[in-house]
Order: sequence, then C-alpha cells, then structure tokens
Amino acid sequence: MPIIQCPHCDDEIALDEGQSGLFDCPHCDKEFEWNTNPIAPPTTKTVIFVALALICAFSTISMAISNDSSESCDTSQNPDCQNSEGGSDDLFAGGWDEVIEDLFGLPFILLGVGAGIAADIISLCFFWCCFMMTAIFSLMAVRGYSKDKVLFDNE
Repeated sequence: MPIIQCPHCDDEIALDEGQSGLFDCPHCDKEFEWNTNPIAPPTTKTVIFVALALICAFSTISMAISNDSSESCDTSQNPDCQNSEGGSDDLFAGGWDEVIEDLFGLPFILLGVGAGIAADIISLCFFWCCFMMTAIFSLMAVRGYSKDKVLFDNE
C-alpha cells in the first residue's frame, strides 16, 4: 500500500496498490491526481514538422494519382478538353506534369532535351523529393514529440 503526500496540504495519504486517477484528500478535501500518465502537449516545432509532413504527403499523393491530361484528353468527345496539340492559354492549366514542365522545363529544352523527356525527368525527381521530405519531416515530428514527452515527464 503506497503512502503519498497530498500536493496541497502535504499530509500523508494511504492508497491501495495500483490505484490511479483523481482523488479527494481526506485532510483538506482538495482534489489531486495520482498515478496517471497524461498526454504530453507537443511544442510548436513539433507541430510545424507535422504540418510540413502533411503538406509534403499531400503533394506526393496528388502527384502519384494525377494523370497526364494530354494522354487522357480527347477533343473529339469533349470540345472543352485541351491537349498538347491544342495547348491552353492558362499557365499551369494541366496536371502536375504540365505544371512542372511549365516551371522547370525551359533549361532542359534549351539543352536540347525534348519537352516530354524533360517533364518526365523533372516530375520523377520532384515526386521522389516530396516523398523523401515527407519521410524526413515525419521522422523529425516523431523525434520531436519523443523529446517533448521526456521534457513533460521530467516536469
């Protein structure tokens, strides 16, 4: 039977083995917690790493499920559809492949690499970078929360 001190009045209280939760002190009638394991609140740094991991995960997933609009577009069935021959006046009008080609493709084209190959190379690199950043930010969030929990437990 453990004997503890009330955190309010410092009088001794005998509790049964394995008891936990909220108790009322028999001496001062104030409530106290004993033998509980509360959840440690994350720090701002940990929350930022979680947010960055979610953003990178969303980017990775959206790139993985997006399709190339030039391959799936048929102007004979859908007149509003814009394929690579018809083009589009809107910058960033297609899927991820076209956005990446619009943003980063010019240096590859100037070096003599075809636009399609350049877009594929850049899309693949961008996908794997987002995937790796998701993993890194996730690991940093887990590591940060582990440190937050140690600090919380030591308080």
